[in-house]
Amino acid sequence: SAAGDVDGDGLDDILIGSILADPRRDPNTGVGVQNGGEAYLIYGSVVP
Repeated sequence: SAAGDVDGDGLDDILIGSILADPRRDPNTGVGVQNGGEAYLIYGSVVP
């Protein structure tokens, strides 16, 4: 998803969502949040 210029540097940024991600979940015990989702913000850059 296009997030626009989130950090105000004049470059567009990208926001990616993962609705079924397991944030803060221990892979060994399974304890934590299941399918809580996560969001990742990728900052724009002038360097390719």
